[in-house]
Amino acid sequence: MQTMEYNTSDYLKSNEDITEYLNAALEENDPKLFFTALANVIKARGEILYTSKETRINQEIMYSMLSEKSNPEINYLFNIFNQLGIKLTCNTTQIM
Repeated sequence: MQTMEYNTSDYLKSNEDITEYLNAALEENDPKLFFTALANVIKARGEILYTSKETRINQEIMYSMLSEKSNPEINYLFNIFNQLGIKLTCNTTQIM
């Protein structure tokens, strides 16, 4: 029996899919999980190179920030927001 590799970004087709996916990741209060989800969204939208150019973040830094081994500074934000009882959510804009 042949199996196919599962790729989350293949299933993120609409703004609603992406918003629900990112919000579900935020619900877990796990920065690494959120950055993994964000990387999947970037892959679904195109490429890291395009996102890097549009955000003016160096491509190497973008890859590093979105890698599973990174420990982004958002850890601090998650801790502060949790302490203050603040819930982060994602919404889409008309850019797409």
